[in-house]
Amino acid sequence: MSTDVSFLEPSETRHETANNTLNDSATQTLMSNLNTSNPVEITGVMDDLSRVHLVWVENGSQPMLQYALIATNGVDTVLISNTLVGANNSTAVSSPSLVIDSDRRAHIVWAITDIEILYVLLDPSLDDRDGDTGDITNMTLVSYTVADGTGVRNDPDIAIDSYDGAHVVWVDTYDPQGLYFGTSLIYYTMLTYDSSGNFDVQINNSIITPALGFKGNPAVSMGANNTVIVVWEDTRGSL
Repeated sequence: MSTDVSFLEPSETRHETANNTLNDSATQTLMSNLNTSNPVEITGVMDDLSRVHLVWVENGSQPMLQYALIATNGVDTVLISNTLVGANNSTAVSSPSLVIDSDRRAHIVWAITDIEILYVLLDPSLDDRDGDTGDITNMTLVSYTVADGTGVRNDPDIAIDSYDGAHVVWVDTYDPQGLYFGTSLIYYTMLTYDSSGNFDVQINNSIITPALGFKGNPAVSMGANNTVIVVWEDTRGSL
């Protein structure tokens, strides 16, 4: 029997859960078109028109979540420049995650570190896309607090199903029944926005890891027939 266990070693390759997510090199190249000072946690997703939607944390004295849209057919063209997104009245914005739906709208989740998980749905077609800062008021279809209050929460991720429903996971210590002694848990919720402009929570915040131990780094994606697939790291460093 072979004793080679090298295949069990951690891989340094990051497998993105959002379709058409750009790699780090591509996003850094596109960011050079924008006036940024210290961008971190950059994510870029390309839509079917070869436009790249970017979100990042502008890591200044007060970190801010920003969005931009760049056309990449031929010469890169900035359609929407640096645009402040959502609640940024905190010194600890982190972990933005982005997906694009079939209507080319941007679904973004992020954390006010340890405090809140936030969600916003942006429609860039409601901006004039003239290369200036976007009209965030017009572009924002939904702004929603996924989780807040008692507990410590971080590391959200998001996926979109074939009906453009949003599936969100995150780490949270909220334990209303006091069963898990303050250990971290993985939570899940499902959000929808229909063609009539109605926003609904289809599945309320739900614990999907009912066991003691450390849970971290959750990722969500969609499988066949819109099956929700969630992976995370457990206490032993395995998945």
